[in-house]
Amino acid sequence: MRVIAGEFKSRQLKGAPGQISGLRPTSDRVRENVFNMLGPIIEGAAFLDLFAGTGAVGVEALSRGARSAVFVESNAAALRTIRDNVSAFGLGGRVEIVSRDVAKWLQSAGRPGRVFDVVYMDPPYASGVQLSTLEILGRGGLLGPDAVVILERKEPVDADCTGVLRRTDSRKYGKTHIEIWQRNESMNGSG
Repeated sequence: MRVIAGEFKSRQLKGAPGQISGLRPTSDRVRENVFNMLGPIIEGAAFLDLFAGTGAVGVEALSRGARSAVFVESNAAALRTIRDNVSAFGLGGRVEIVSRDVAKWLQSAGRPGRVFDVVYMDPPYASGVQLSTLEILGRGGLLGPDAVVILERKEPVDADCTGVLRRTDSRKYGKTHIEIWQRNESMNGSG
């Protein structure tokens, strides 16, 4: 695994030790395509990496100009890998690493002034938490006015909107589906 572009282009990322159940790092190809879709949106963004795994996606965001990143992960071995990658790249002052279940963290993370511009979520494919996590995000409390949520999964979500989020794009790279969800205030919290 390597950083695709930006400040740390071509530098190697540490992978997860051994086989961690449910951990499937986002491939270089998928990361490259996702960040190409985001384009200049990432510059100066507050980035949220949910189900962060090795932290490769969040590190890529920081390399491409995100101002900060929060990594949320509950697996102890994956957390060690995130910490190692953050340390190796000297990113300590720009990141927060959260050791907690994503749904529980999302439900308690709201505080005045804390919003994210870009959210990447890559839950274990078999976990079944994709839609419920989108629903929590769809309440809008953690999302900036022009927020973008990217969902990586095996199959598309069976919904087009939830809360303030509406799916605006869906693409397939090999066996991986990438969905782009954007804030849509006309939804008025229904969906």
